[in-house]
Formats: sequence, structure tokens, C-alpha cells
Amino acid sequence: MVLTTHQVRQILEALTGVPKLVCSLMYGSGLRLMECLRLKTGDLDFDAGEVTIRDPKGKVERKTVLPKTLRDALQSQVWHVNGNGLLGVPQVSRWLFPSTRRSSTAFIHETVIFRAVKDALELTGLDRNTTVHSFRHAFATHLLEAGYGIRTIQLLLGHRDLATTLAYTHVNRGPGAGVLSPLDR
Repeated sequence: MVLTTHQVRQILEALTGVPKLVCSLMYGSGLRLMECLRLKTGDLDFDAGEVTIRDPKGKVERKTVLPKTLRDALQSQVWHVNGNGLLGVPQVSRWLFPSTRRSSTAFIHETVIFRAVKDALELTGLDRNTTVHSFRHAFATHLLEAGYGIRTIQLLLGHRDLATTLAYTHVNRGPGAGVLSPLDR
């Protein structure tokens, strides 16, 4: 399911705390859930407006956009993580979203995000076929609708094969939807 921008906004407004920040970053940067959860504080370059994904699914490091609207919240998160510092661990090596419980991972467990999105969907009354991964699909589709090239989207998503990117950008809104007639310009 491809979410509209309005639906994305509804879901994000129904989320709070770290799950809201994680899902906002997934949508704003096109990250997979585990890529987002495995980010370290040093992976955010606020000056360049970039996020570096160091251990992605395809094993090829990539950079993607750091949304301007998330910069304050992410800088606050970095400050929070560094302020609760692990002694002896360099600040750039700390998890951006550390686990608050004892778990098998040092970063927040993905089930926390799954549950939060499920609750947000129930609260908003949106389709249950929506998943956390829908934010990544929406990122790609909304960029395509905004006129960005498919090759740019492919690079931001980290796909080797263009066919994979095309599958992410399926727009089910009819052939004329989102197209501005030349007469209307």
C-alpha cells in the first residue's frame, strides 16, 4: 500500500517519542527500519544534510537526505544519547536510538516500532495493510510524484537494480493523477 502524504501525516501525528522520530526519519530519508535503528550518532551530518547508512541490506554504504524538519529533534536525540553517555565509548559510536531495556541488541528493538505503528493505525482508522515499510515506499513514490528522477531515487534507496526501485514507486492513483496539465502552467 502506498500512503498519501496526508495519510503519512496522520500516522506520524498519532505517534509519539522515539517511534515518531524513527518513522519520520524512515519516511524523510527512505530508510529501512533496521537501517534506521542501527544508526549511530556520527552517521548524521547536520552541516551537509546527509545520513550515512553504513551497513545496509545490500552491503554498499550510501548517503541519503537528512530532512530539515527533523534536524532539531535529531540534534536533541544526539544530545540525549551523548548526555547519558557510555563511559569510554566515543560519542560518534553511540547508537542514535539505544535500547532502554536489557535486550539482545544495544539499539531499540524493532517490535517497539511495530507496536507503535499498529497503535497509530488503529487510532487513525487507516488500512491495516500498512506496515512500517510503507514509509519507505511512500518516500520513493512521493519523490517520484514531485518530479525527482528514478535514478536519484534508486541511489537514495540503495538499490543496485532499477527494477527494484520501480517496484517501490508504483503509483496506484490512475494515469493522470498528480500530473499538471501544460495548460494549467
